[in-house]
Amino acid sequence: MKQDNPKSPIIINDNVTISLEILAADSHEESQSIKSSRELYQLAEGEILSGRYIIGDILGFGGFGITYSAWDSKLDTKVAIKEYYPSNLVNRAPGKKEVEIYSKKQEAEFEKGLNRFLGEAQNMAKFSGEKNIVNVYNYFKENGTAYLVMEFLDGVSLKEYARIYGEKLPYEQVVRFTKCVISALKVLHKKHVIHRDISPDNIFICKDGNVKLIDFGAARFALETEQEKTLSVVLKPGFAPPEQYRSKGKQGPWTDIYALGATMYRTVTGIVPEESVNRTVSDELKEPKEYVPDIPEYFNKILMKCLAIQPELRFQTVEDLEKKLDGRKKVSSVKGELIRRKAKRGFFIAAVLLLTGVLGWKEYQYIQTIQNKANLVESTVSVWLPMGRNQDEKEIKEAFDLEIADFYATYPAVTLQVECIPKEEYADRLANAFTTGQVPTVFESSYLPDTRKDFLADLSDAYEMLDMEKYQFGNLIQEIYNKKQLPTGFDIPIIYQNTLLSPTAAESVKEEQKDKKAFLEGKAAYYTGTFEDYREIQDKLAGVYQMKLPDGDAWKMQFVDIWAVSSTGSQEEINAGVRLLYYMMSEQAQDVWYVQNENGFPLYKDVLQTYIKVNPEMEFLENLKIKKEQAGN
Repeated sequence: MKQDNPKSPIIINDNVTISLEILAADSHEESQSIKSSRELYQLAEGEILSGRYIIGDILGFGGFGITYSAWDSKLDTKVAIKEYYPSNLVNRAPGKKEVEIYSKKQEAEFEKGLNRFLGEAQNMAKFSGEKNIVNVYNYFKENGTAYLVMEFLDGVSLKEYARIYGEKLPYEQVVRFTKCVISALKVLHKKHVIHRDISPDNIFICKDGNVKLIDFGAARFALETEQEKTLSVVLKPGFAPPEQYRSKGKQGPWTDIYALGATMYRTVTGIVPEESVNRTVSDELKEPKEYVPDIPEYFNKILMKCLAIQPELRFQTVEDLEKKLDGRKKVSSVKGELIRRKAKRGFFIAAVLLLTGVLGWKEYQYIQTIQNKANLVESTVSVWLPMGRNQDEKEIKEAFDLEIADFYATYPAVTLQVECIPKEEYADRLANAFTTGQVPTVFESSYLPDTRKDFLADLSDAYEMLDMEKYQFGNLIQEIYNKKQLPTGFDIPIIYQNTLLSPTAAESVKEEQKDKKAFLEGKAAYYTGTFEDYREIQDKLAGVYQMKLPDGDAWKMQFVDIWAVSSTGSQEEINAGVRLLYYMMSEQAQDVWYVQNENGFPLYKDVLQTYIKVNPEMEFLENLKIKKEQAGN
């Protein structure tokens, strides 16, 4: 077996060694298997790029790119060239070099990805010459796409290296590799760049003993993150922390530290950590020592601290992590920190008990009520979600879980029983629930008759916690719903125009605007609809439609997703339901539900601005002002 070959070892810092024979053999086998399965759409061997780079073997390929070996005829050296090739958007005819975009409507998506690819090149070029970061020599546009020229790395990824050695590596070896990655991250973080995609795939073990951090496609400037307060969602399940699942999650060095901890966990135990977003609901991550009992306790604590769900419980800098790995500083456990926090809360409760004798029983009861509302005791809350005809129940539940991930993390004692109900059945189901007394705790109440609104709980606690200045039409929400219901989104009439058709006579426009089928078939110049029509029209008439608001005041803005809490449940259930609605109005929740999952227009002003950036044709929402008489309920 290759593992038993003792020849040609190379030393990586102190006593950690890699067999040169293993790396060479494995790299050759990998290259041969890829070469033999070369696809017709890939550049042919011998093709020349930029007048100097002669294409060789295929080193790897995936959904967004192809990596070739190449010879730089100008510098007489071997290089690696990464080609931007999103296979879902483009194709290349056999024997051709130019890429062709499948359809005109995908051009914008292709260009956006192309700019991101060139951004990766620029990010990497800033750090060329750093020992533990792959060097970038050049980048350029050609053949309708773009290319990134990098140093040729001879060796294997950490993922492949671990596979060669039976999936698990000695912790000492993992520490050495980790320190090399930390050296790279020190340089990145000093320039306020976060990598955001650290994993065994993106750590490369070279035959000369060096360790390189590669693939900067997800990297972003942390300072820009703070200024723009938005980041595209880039994640690798098992290695991405929960803040990366939110386009506005606060990311920083601690984000890379989670991924680095997950990488150490994977290479020491052979197990990929459970997806972080699932851990926010129920954290059942086993400590590494349960898989590898002989690892030191300090190393076990380090990994669990890196993998803390709450960013503030992780190491905040890679320098601090490095000191802990060196044993220069004592490592506190995450569990211990959580216990200390609970102790602080216990001190508060003790202080309240002390106040009982001073303030009297009634005052104590009031304080206890406030405390219970804040902490939320153990309870089960039923939630009903309306589901459209073309929506998938699993996807809706996953989106909802992600929307309220912070609620799950903050209130683990509360269990949510979520049920998706088709919209066409929802009104009847809700009416029947009130008749039978089996009313859900939290439900979408747009379908509720006025006669039933006496059974709604008071939402004053949620309203008092919300800063309505941050929400579009915040004053109207309070005025219309009297703190008995709480909308999380809105919709408006939208006039869609087919720009290829001449405007019809004014007297016939109204009739024409009612016929959606004719509009989609290109037989009508106008159609008046709402956001619900947006994706369908975008798919059918990409590049030929325009959008605008109706003229004048004779139209209604509608609040949507109008939530309520039933007053028929226990006080514990009501408290949890009211707090849940508060979390559903949070910036993160609004972003997940409306921007990432496209369920309508968000009320949170900053999120609405993000939505407009993502969908620039919605610019008419920029300064949307609605009078009370224009707001429907």
